[in-house]
Amino acid sequence: MVTYKQFHFFENWKEFKKWYDTQNITREITAVHEHHTWKPDYSYFKGDMNPQIEPWENHDTLMENLDNYHELALKWRDSGHHIATFKDGVIATARDLNWAPASIYGNNTGAVCIENMGNFDRGHDMMTEAQKESVLGVTATILNRHELEPNTDTILYHHWFDQDTGKRTNGEWGNVKTCPSHNFFGGNKVKDCEENFIPLIKQKLKEMEEKQMKDYKEILKEKTDSPDVWIKLCDDLENGYIELENIQTLQWLKVLVEKLGN
Repeated sequence: MVTYKQFHFFENWKEFKKWYDTQNITREITAVHEHHTWKPDYSYFKGDMNPQIEPWENHDTLMENLDNYHELALKWRDSGHHIATFKDGVIATARDLNWAPASIYGNNTGAVCIENMGNFDRGHDMMTEAQKESVLGVTATILNRHELEPNTDTILYHHWFDQDTGKRTNGEWGNVKTCPSHNFFGGNKVKDCEENFIPLIKQKLKEMEEKQMKDYKEILKEKTDSPDVWIKLCDDLENGYIELENIQTLQWLKVLVEKLGN
């Protein structure tokens, strides 16, 4: 992680996840909002600067320009979004996670807002593989942390809501934006999300769960090297004895690790 001015920058979603999972988020999180910036688009992005000279200069400039627009032009208290993703896969933080975003009118309570840098309207930017990976990783990280199932109630596109009333119209009628737009994982409709985006999020969540299970098992192996310790731990939890290798439930592993820590 690099902290530059008021922003935190992460090279990839795995680095971001380590940070996000340690944050003290005191409000209830119920949804992730997906946006595209429209402007700045990919043409504004100049890539990494030499980190020995001016680290993250272009990323910081883009973040600061958005921040200034939101605060000075729109008179918001801060950047509207909590998190931004870039063309090269870099991830940045903006608004305090304990503040509701300025994201989707009438629907901001409980949301974490992701602003994906680019113009993904039809005929414009095509999202890079690096940015796709970050979008998936960041979205899955938020869902995983707050134990939310991936569906079209927990993952929301700006396009699905009327800008004047905040009413959900699924983009079928009303004053709606294209955001996050046509080139965002196959389209901006609810069906596009269900068919193209959510399956990828589910896969990413599965990978996270497998990694968490592996990590928990390593901790348990290290701390329960004596068979007697392991038997007592299982007995204390009144679940009976079970071989570590046979445990396939993440929640059970988590309980065991937490028990060891007490």
